Amino acid sequence: MSNELFDRVKGPNLRAVVAFGENAQVAVSLCDGKGDLSVFDVPHPSSHDRWRLADSWREAVEELRRIVPPDADGDPSVPNYGDEHREEDYARVPYRDLPFGVPAWLGDDSWRHRMNPPRWSSLVRPDEDDRHTLIWYAPWS
Repeated sequence: MSNELFDRVKGPNLRAVVAFGENAQVAVSLCDGKGDLSVFDVPHPSSHDRWRLADSWREAVEELRRIVPPDADGDPSVPNYGDEHREEDYARVPYRDLPFGVPAWLGDDSWRHRMNPPRWSSLVRPDEDDRHTLIWYAPWS
């Protein structure tokens, strides 16, 4: 299967693909031409299995640090994830990694973590989970 997005990004600078969640993993598995490109299947950040989430991400980060050079302003020596995600593990997504024109608050859901009780994701599924619907909260909601 040909994948136009994958075809546009693959090249000598692409070192790895991280597929967050089942849908991304299926999509990546259908892409032709991956060759020996490293693909990491990790749970989506909204996963309710916090231990599997931390374990999978910790293993992926260890391997990614071996194969992907850090950004010029990156620090690959910061600690990796522990047994579970803690507040200090949630870093703002660098603005340069987000699509052009998004609001300044996108990529930082620390405001949800400071709620009482804390909410660990800006995305939730409805009580009657239809496995198709996600509810996304913005800072003013």
